[in-house]
Amino acid sequence: MTDAYNQKVIGKIRCLSNCGITYQGRLEEQIARAKEIDNALSADLWKHKVREYKSCVARQFVPTDKGELGFMKAETVMKDTILSNWEYICTKPELELVKTQAEVLGRQSKRSLYKDYLSIAKDKVDKPIKALRSDLKRDAKDNETKEWKLRTTSSSILNEEICLKDSFLWMRRGHLGKETVRIIMGCQEGHLFTNSKAKTSRKTSNMCRKCSQYRETEDHILTGCSFWRNLLMVSRHDNIVQYISHEIIKLCGMIFDKKTKVYENEEYHVSVDLPVRTQAQLMYNKPDIVWIEKMKKKIFVIEISVTGVKRLQIQEKRERQKYEVNGNHPEDDLTNCVRGNNLIMALKK
Repeated sequence: MTDAYNQKVIGKIRCLSNCGITYQGRLEEQIARAKEIDNALSADLWKHKVREYKSCVARQFVPTDKGELGFMKAETVMKDTILSNWEYICTKPELELVKTQAEVLGRQSKRSLYKDYLSIAKDKVDKPIKALRSDLKRDAKDNETKEWKLRTTSSSILNEEICLKDSFLWMRRGHLGKETVRIIMGCQEGHLFTNSKAKTSRKTSNMCRKCSQYRETEDHILTGCSFWRNLLMVSRHDNIVQYISHEIIKLCGMIFDKKTKVYENEEYHVSVDLPVRTQAQLMYNKPDIVWIEKMKKKIFVIEISVTGVKRLQIQEKRERQKYEVNGNHPEDDLTNCVRGNNLIMALKK
């Protein structure tokens, strides 16, 4: 859907900006119409069930590698096209007459490509046009990201410990349906109708409908509810392990099979969800994936943990403690752990 919008709708806007007929009227009116298109996009996305109602508008114009849908902004495209056209005229000697005529009209306060260029460049006229175009696109992205950050709940994924490019790879590949994308975005922005919302909590309790122990929030349902821990969360974890192991097996030049737990050839050895035998007795010796590169003599211990942004550091510390610090210390105790026998230490021997 994003590609279709960027190619068809934005493509037509770019074409109109290239056409001489657009020089009838004022540039401000054109920009105002472009802003109307940008504002109407949010309502259309909600109408076609791509976004939740009152979702963060700024996010839809952020590139997909930064955590959003990657729609191009009509206003930015229109300004960039005007700068691009003037840059083209300035670099072609055979169009010197066209350039001179545009400058004359601009000095007479008449609408021309030169006057539009001055209106967009403002106090940066001395700057190269190529640099102006880069600044225009960068400033537009920065403004959208800045506006996104003002929404506390929606911007919670803008965490230094999260690689947005890798985390939103699924968005760029487009393997998910629009309703699935809507639910994911709704969870991140806190737009789902849970009991903790003001409108619903007036009629019912704000406690979780399944466990009745904590407030029913999106984060609690996805990562904290004891009712879903052995159902939804286990299934989600297993699906992720299966996908990652499939990619590793394919990278190693072998054929993946759901029932197979051990894969091996001359260069690689991969085991999935199997305990690792060690001399020392360990409570935690069963990581999700163990990947051995025989030629390079490297071993990768991969443990998958699916959690929310708020619990990211806690989960990372827990998994590292199990396999790098002490393989026999209770995983829920993150304060009194002392170094002891662990899987990483055993594999290094």
